[in-house]
Amino acid sequence: MQQADVDGTVVSLRCEGAVDLTEHNLQGMVAANVSPGAVVLSLIRQVGLPEEMIPLDEDVDEPPEESFEVLVPIRGITVVRPVTVGSISVVPRDHGEEAVERFALEGETAAELLADFLAASSYGRAEIVAAELHEAEDRGSVAIETAVAWLVARERYGFARLPDGRPRPFARQESLRAPRTGSVVLVHALKSHRQWLRWPRSGGEPLSRSLDSNSPVLDPPLPNELSVAERQALLALRRAISEATIESQLQALWEGIELYAAGTKVPKLFTRSDLKRLRESLPTALTAAQHEKLTNAINNLNEPPLIPRVNHRLGRDGVPLTDSERDLLLKRLRDARNDVVHGRPIEDPPTRQELHRGISIVARMLVYRVAAAREASRA
Repeated sequence: MQQADVDGTVVSLRCEGAVDLTEHNLQGMVAANVSPGAVVLSLIRQVGLPEEMIPLDEDVDEPPEESFEVLVPIRGITVVRPVTVGSISVVPRDHGEEAVERFALEGETAAELLADFLAASSYGRAEIVAAELHEAEDRGSVAIETAVAWLVARERYGFARLPDGRPRPFARQESLRAPRTGSVVLVHALKSHRQWLRWPRSGGEPLSRSLDSNSPVLDPPLPNELSVAERQALLALRRAISEATIESQLQALWEGIELYAAGTKVPKLFTRSDLKRLRESLPTALTAAQHEKLTNAINNLNEPPLIPRVNHRLGRDGVPLTDSERDLLLKRLRDARNDVVHGRPIEDPPTRQELHRGISIVARMLVYRVAAAREASRA
């Protein structure tokens, strides 16, 4: 669905097919030495369409694996020669300039891409072995974003000595004004010279919209005062929309869910006398440490886990959720987020469409929570 217009009791919908594909490359791209069909196929796979739904000619050969160079602009770092940072290197600005000279860039979109790509003081460079352009882009972009995140963490390191005891220099303004990555990525196959230059996300400049006192987005109205949890949940949702990697999106989305349920009380399963009896029934043969551990566990029996608190809050706020939406949010996206939290690769990464849907569900939850709080304050 692209647009919904409301006129009284009539809702008009405008829908388009393949919208995930068009949105994933909303701002345009340029490619060279690769067929249009291969470009479309790579983008379709990157969007996350199941392989069984992609019509392929049985005679089409899959491209062989080869080394790809992935370049992402960096602003705020200058280097004279390549500098290794983890699995990537930061290369001088002229390396990026030479890389885009391979393209015969023509047209307005190409000019905008080129200007965005060249607005850099250096470039993050990752070398990735892959078969498809989108595979190289995904893995290379994550590696570069991670390396820049390390540099930011290193500059914000809040201690006078390094872990090995050596003193460290410090520059306050550099620490506060961290380097950033650009929004364009260049992917180049070193052997076949397949390549594209594009905006990998649909970000870019916001789409202009008018706002007045009768705008639908102001209904229900935002109260003058929000609780800390409500305010932070809205900010977390915004981060989930703007983050560059799926791992960061999942983290921010679930931070919003946790804040949504913050402060929610559920009916207690155990009375005070129940807890007292359990504490008194502990075996006397326990060590002091074992006794303390079990006592703390008994004392926390009335502290519910996150999911029961979320479900209780959903019911209290009257949030409408289908079974499939509940499964997506509280099972599918939660499992993926747990992989991230525990430092594991995501076993079954959610598709872009599933993340969009999860974000929309959490947005619904937050709007219902704010609206319910406003009604309660007026009662």
